[in-house]
Amino acid sequence: MLYAITDIETTGRYASANAITEIAIVLHDGEKVVDSFQSLVNPGTSIVPFVSRLTGITNDMVKDAPKFFEIAKKVWEITEGAVFVAHSVNFDYSFIRQEFKELGADFKRRKLCTVRLSRSVFPGHTSYSLGNICSRLNIDIEHRHRAMGDVLATVKLFEKCLENDGQNHIDKLLKRTSKEAILPPNLSKENFDSLPEKPGVYYFHDEKGKVIYVGKSINIKKRVYSHLTGRGSAKISFVSAIAKITYELCGNELIALLKESDEIHRLFPIYNRVQKFDRGSYILTEYVNQKGVRQLAF
Repeated sequence: MLYAITDIETTGRYASANAITEIAIVLHDGEKVVDSFQSLVNPGTSIVPFVSRLTGITNDMVKDAPKFFEIAKKVWEITEGAVFVAHSVNFDYSFIRQEFKELGADFKRRKLCTVRLSRSVFPGHTSYSLGNICSRLNIDIEHRHRAMGDVLATVKLFEKCLENDGQNHIDKLLKRTSKEAILPPNLSKENFDSLPEKPGVYYFHDEKGKVIYVGKSINIKKRVYSHLTGRGSAKISFVSAIAKITYELCGNELIALLKESDEIHRLFPIYNRVQKFDRGSYILTEYVNQKGVRQLAF
């Protein structure tokens, strides 16, 4: 089996509103590296100073770099027939798929997340960010936050997982029925599987346990699934931050609605926007003024 281990740098967090500035792909056959590709990418937009400070990639560096359509054939070919591997795979995959979508192509590859894989093979660590897990496993990262530097560290992490995968976690993660590919990197499958298909309020927590979103549904599990897959109106942009989901069952949808509103005002979650602030109520009315003329007013 071939694995296309990938890392990208971007202008921002979300594929729908940002673009790739650098890409690196290392093709691995499960034993050794067999091919690689690396390139800066002209994103067609400005890189903000914060991102430049983080990655070291400036507007001057990418102004003469190829645009994605110029390297698209190579990216397609080196990943074709391979499992797409990345640390927090849905992030990298979403950007590359979006770039191909804008070119009229449907980029589909099997996915494997090294966050989820390393959590399974090396359980018990407090954090599985690339920097932290590599430090714990004595993997050096050169040129952090540059595509090739991060991808080479991911290759070493992947190889350590291969060496220690006595319970065939890779095969389990790649099963089409496992739903592992849709889950955020820090959310356990057991947590998702335990969600009820009943009315209630659900809470998304980050790695520190803080509630970042509150929602309600007549079917909690189905609603959460729609969030994670980005289907319909339930699509959200902060899926990768979800580390835990808790819930409170309610008797019916009306009670769940009232509970959700109360919890949003109590907890003030960062990603709940609609109900955070009390909005004044207005009516449109009419009256007769002192001159006997009918008028409209708010």
